[in-house]
Amino acid sequence: MLNFVCWDILFLLYINVYTASSIECISTECASDCGSTLNYDYYDEEDSQEYVNCLLNGYNIQQEKTVFIGDSNIDYWRGQIAGLSSGEVITPSYNFGFAGDTCKGIAKYAQTVLDQTNPSTVVLHCGENDFYEWDTPQEVYDNLIELWNILRNHESVGHVYYIGTMHEPELSNSESSNHRAYDELVRNGVAAEEDATSFTFVDVYTIMESAGNGNGLYASDNLHLSPFGYKLWGKALRDSMNTITSCSDSTLSCESCTCARASSGDYTYELSDVDVQGCESACEIMAGSHFVYRPSNSKCRIPLFGETDCVEGRVDRDQDWNIYDLTCSDSQPVVTDAPTETTVAPTEAQYVVPDFGLLDSMVRMLTRDYTNARLVAAGQRAAALLQAKDEEDNSKLAPLYDPAVKGHLQKIRRFFKNDESTYSEAVFNKQRTQYNKIAEIVGRDLGDW
Repeated sequence: MLNFVCWDILFLLYINVYTASSIECISTECASDCGSTLNYDYYDEEDSQEYVNCLLNGYNIQQEKTVFIGDSNIDYWRGQIAGLSSGEVITPSYNFGFAGDTCKGIAKYAQTVLDQTNPSTVVLHCGENDFYEWDTPQEVYDNLIELWNILRNHESVGHVYYIGTMHEPELSNSESSNHRAYDELVRNGVAAEEDATSFTFVDVYTIMESAGNGNGLYASDNLHLSPFGYKLWGKALRDSMNTITSCSDSTLSCESCTCARASSGDYTYELSDVDVQGCESACEIMAGSHFVYRPSNSKCRIPLFGETDCVEGRVDRDQDWNIYDLTCSDSQPVVTDAPTETTVAPTEAQYVVPDFGLLDSMVRMLTRDYTNARLVAAGQRAAALLQAKDEEDNSKLAPLYDPAVKGHLQKIRRFFKNDESTYSEAVFNKQRTQYNKIAEIVGRDLGDW
């Protein structure tokens, strides 16, 4: 799930560098040879079809099962840590998520997926990226209906579970309002139709808000999901499918008086300004089994895998964490190895080097013949590099780039942020020139345009 909003920054919905390079292999279902969606241009219909065909050939598909389709939030569900990937939430299932895609774009290859998998169930999430190209919630909803009509008319599809939008921390008020208005159109439109039994709206917005909507639900870009976010989505989906029982009869008990330290990290969900009952409620929603609570500052921490990350010992006055055991039938502790940390290599001058994966993806766009879409795609990759954050402290990496590199990235981004009427092959060539200047600085091969 590699380092990884105003409209120019929201392109990070298209790309999440911290999971994009992994493709799940669950049991006999493997599509790892297809590589990352960063290697494909989501604006290019042939490219998206090529990626989908690769997945179709890579998976060992059983007919009449479950398929996942959607944007990056579906795409990166495929590559989650053990116990949380889409292929383990619903088994067997097949994930055809494509980072950056829209409801409109998915409609172009949905029929191919349906004809070759004949799914009984479809899990769908799309719409947030459509707001880049369509201005109003109604227009985005119309795109969804176009896709919905393809799904509902396929004879094998018995049910569609549509996962709604989120309130990502980096969204502006207007962007969040658009998402909520779009959700309401779905809730009061297709989900309320006579055949609504075949369409279920999974309201993850409300569920995530009920769990505090803390930053711990999101990746370092504050747009995509963290393992905790995916755990919550998985539980919400399975609850909607009635495959697990809601955690409503839990018993709260203090397991031990205090501990000396309760550490935080990638696998600890933290909330502030909550009471112990609020912490209990969030733990229930997260299907957790333990949590620690610190009454002195009303802070709550919930471990992802059921084990309290707490060291018992001498109790310092400022470390008064209480350990609580929450008995819950939904708890499914998972033991997993810690992920391998990825660090950004510095140059000789100790500058941070921009992520090579995104630079490679930019080169892929710039090497091709000019189109407006490829000019935009190159600019969006520059925008993503300028907004990338350190996984450890969530600080932006751009101030650590060589100033010249940062300047060239800003120019590549600026070319696509200009009015579309200014787009031309000459501007595209300027982007190429700026990339080669970056390549010279960081020691990469120059593009042979």
